[in-house]
Amino acid sequence: MAATITINASEKVVEEFRRVAASVYGTGKGYLSKAVEEALSVWVDTRKKKSANEILFEMMDKGYRLGGINYKHRSELYD
Repeated sequence: MAATITINASEKVVEEFRRVAASVYGTGKGYLSKAVEEALSVWVDTRKKKSANEILFEMMDKGYRLGGINYKHRSELYD
């Protein structure tokens, strides 16, 4: 099932988008829809990856608790 969206973009961006879309998909029926769907998918995937990376970096900043043994000096391990 297809959905319809309406967007506003600068004429310069729209002209360039149409030119590139035509070079990739040709100028047949539906070429703009294919290009827009591809562009939206890439944008969503990029944002998801960015969010996942941000979460991982936050986890790394918090640090890891790798056990209950805490020591300040290596010599304490051998007491």
